[in-house]
Amino acid sequence: MAPIPLSPALSSEDVNTFPSADNLAGKNALVTGGASGIGLAIGTTFAEKGAHVTLVDISEEAGNKHAADLQSRGLKVQFAPADIRSWRAQVSAFKAAIQFHPAQRLDIVVAAAGNFSTTFIGRDEQPLTSLADDPPEPPTIAWDTNAIGTGFTAKLSQLYFELPPPPTTEGEEEKEQQEEEKSNNDPKSLILVASLAAYVDIPLMAAYTSSKYAVRGLFRSIRPLLAARGIRVNLLAPWAIPTPMTAEWMPLSRAVGAPEGRMEQAVGAALRCASDAGVVGRALAVGPHRVLDLGDDVEGWDAGRAMGVEMLGGDIKGWEVQVEGMEGKMLDAWDEDHQQAEAVKSRWWRGRRLGQAIDIRRPTIPPPTYDYQSAVSFLFMSNAYPASASRKLRHASLTTIMSGKKVFIVGPGFIGWNVLDLLVAEGYHVTGLVRREQHAAGIKKSGAEAVFGDLDDKPLITQHTAESDIVIHTATADHLASVEAILDGIRQRAATNNHTIYIHTSGTSLLDDNALGAFKSPTIYTDASPSTIDALPSTQPHRFVDLAIAHAARHDALLSTPNAKLAIMIPPEIYGWNASHQRLTIQLPTIARFALARGWAGHVGRGFSVESQIHVKDLARAYVVLLHALERSRDDAAGDDGAWLRRNPYFFCENGREFSWKEVADGVAASLVKAGRLPVPHDDDDGAELVREFDREAGDWDQLFAAGTGPAIGLNSRSRAVRLREMGWAPVEKGIWESWEEDELPAVLREWDARPEADRTSAYMARVV
Repeated sequence: MAPIPLSPALSSEDVNTFPSADNLAGKNALVTGGASGIGLAIGTTFAEKGAHVTLVDISEEAGNKHAADLQSRGLKVQFAPADIRSWRAQVSAFKAAIQFHPAQRLDIVVAAAGNFSTTFIGRDEQPLTSLADDPPEPPTIAWDTNAIGTGFTAKLSQLYFELPPPPTTEGEEEKEQQEEEKSNNDPKSLILVASLAAYVDIPLMAAYTSSKYAVRGLFRSIRPLLAARGIRVNLLAPWAIPTPMTAEWMPLSRAVGAPEGRMEQAVGAALRCASDAGVVGRALAVGPHRVLDLGDDVEGWDAGRAMGVEMLGGDIKGWEVQVEGMEGKMLDAWDEDHQQAEAVKSRWWRGRRLGQAIDIRRPTIPPPTYDYQSAVSFLFMSNAYPASASRKLRHASLTTIMSGKKVFIVGPGFIGWNVLDLLVAEGYHVTGLVRREQHAAGIKKSGAEAVFGDLDDKPLITQHTAESDIVIHTATADHLASVEAILDGIRQRAATNNHTIYIHTSGTSLLDDNALGAFKSPTIYTDASPSTIDALPSTQPHRFVDLAIAHAARHDALLSTPNAKLAIMIPPEIYGWNASHQRLTIQLPTIARFALARGWAGHVGRGFSVESQIHVKDLARAYVVLLHALERSRDDAAGDDGAWLRRNPYFFCENGREFSWKEVADGVAASLVKAGRLPVPHDDDDGAELVREFDREAGDWDQLFAAGTGPAIGLNSRSRAVRLREMGWAPVEKGIWESWEEDELPAVLREWDARPEADRTSAYMARVV
């Protein structure tokens, strides 16, 4: 590709006259963040102009839905799931996009994915009091997504823009030539979506603002490099545009007295950058009134100052105002506006649940009227949470600015400890019920409190439940007494009109069909259909506890009210590893230890039965997503009184992949051969058989899970997590075999090698399971 020069600043007329962009027909575009907001609007418009479009997003449910809707209109659109924080996931999405085009090339990339969450200083952040204390690790999702993820997108764009075309046959070559002529062979185009937050200092949004500054810096750094390689790089910097993601942050826009940004202007600016080959290296602000070329502030033109004049008729840098006596007025307005934003967001989520068509391009939040100066004096102060902040700010319910709610986690082990880490990072006050001093020390190091006890200590569990806003039980799915103790504590809170959220952990063993490896079941359960789960017999694994919770939520005088929200998380086979916790799951490590002791890996029956799967870190994030959804829901305001949750308290959690237990045995054996722990098999050596059926009569089951071996590793358990995906959750962690070989197997081998030789027997496993 030939070098191209950077273009001069565009006139106001040029950037506000949106092009026809007919030359997008036949081109191939990839849009990250394509399942909602700006990304979806741009992707839809590109497709309407005749381009092939691949929408890339972390939200599979929304992405698949929007892609299907656009396909039904005859548009050339596909969806590729990816968390842009993952290089591998983005590589897969880019490959899918290139394969989607007849000529297998890529012409345009719009990096629109972003994350609004996390602040720099939490309202309830506790200062360090001793050098011996370790501060909790802050959440990094905004930086990881907006800076690193966008950097990945930019680098992959350069690599795949320069990918040589594949070899073609004579007929294919003629077709490709026609496609090339149709798209005019224009220079490739990379459009980075930053934000005007990258030009205006906003302390309350420090993580978001700084991460968008990184996108701005990336743009300025690579635009001459890529122009020299024939690739156009431009940047869009929108002001706050109402979308479902930004609904609860729109008060920030109004707090500085600025009108809302307009989606059609963002789309028009993207069309200009994508279709006009003469636009190279420009940064375009999408303000509330018009689009504006931001020039080059390093050349003496301060873009932040210009946007202050553009939006408010005042100089942002000169916005020092007297704040004494004005905080109350501003914060009253903030509180009113935020409640309106929450109501809109709540309506949007309910619309998603009910399958209603919501116009994402033009959600409406009526703006209140108030003096913007007092708002500015707050937002742009050096401390985002001044000591003078009024009680209304202290009680603001922004999801990403936690109010210090108290969480009680029963059994913060393999699952619960990962949940605990996420909640501590978000500012919750977390207490974990533990049995051992070593575990307590680890929990305290994670930033939480620990209380000693066991599941049979009902008074202790009831007491801590009664003192907590949120309770999460991750210890076991089968201990009814501890669940009853929790319900008693929630009743005490409900009787005094205190709200409680309870998330109980069950498991998809409740779907066990007693296959014992004999067949793959065609039955797939979905949490969108609670009647099929309700119909499961009470004799199924975990079911007696789940029924007690569901019955209490539906019929108990105190627990069937809006004061109690009871949910049941139902994960499938859990895998994964957190190096900070040094904890393993059960099934695969147990099969591996058996293989190390006996020289072969096994399966129950023929190993044909199938199970869904989830990485423990994806599962932990699912708990937090569900918790936030329950916190956000305002059932009483909607006239619902929580009936939707009582009708269906069930939430599956899976990553869209399945395995058979024969595949597990094969995979474990192969990994141990690769690690040099099992012999390399020879086709002519019957004695080298490395995978076979567990022989119950010979005592193999006794060295695994005893009588529970069949339900543990011989069941069919196929589930689909519809509801969590509707809430915006999506799996992002590595797959089960990548995790096994890279993380878990090395831990199993270290553990195995540390044992005395006498303990390396299959009988030992009965004690460690």
